[in-house]
Amino acid sequence: MLAKALVADHVRYLGVPDAIQVASNDPQQIADSFGGRLGFAAKLPQLSNASLLGGRFCWLRGHKALLSFYESRGKRLSLFVFNPQVLPSAELRGDQCRSVGKYQVCLLPHDTELLAMVADKEEVRAFMHDLTTFQPETQLPHAPN
Repeated sequence: MLAKALVADHVRYLGVPDAIQVASNDPQQIADSFGGRLGFAAKLPQLSNASLLGGRFCWLRGHKALLSFYESRGKRLSLFVFNPQVLPSAELRGDQCRSVGKYQVCLLPHDTELLAMVADKEEVRAFMHDLTTFQPETQLPHAPN
């Protein structure tokens, strides 16, 4: 089940001191850093109630993903970005949020990417508005430096 795999990665990287491969609070800088490895143009949202810490390239169930790390009120949340074409549509049916132990996993499909958030259950509500209104399809490309 996708939700359990997302929680397992979230928990694993909470305990790894060097989990962040690209440290930045700029969502586009992080997305651009991994674009060539992902095979699609990822976009990351700004979350109004959290600080972006950075990101890393990861593999989840054999698929490439951008894993970004945010922090809010001393707690971390993980936001995975996938190419939506690589996951079976059965994974995306039903409620958009699921409980897995003490965590909440929310899947937010878009035309160009799939966002998957993992956070403590009480933290989820603080970020849902930003995530549900985020439109990666309309984000402007980042100008090269």
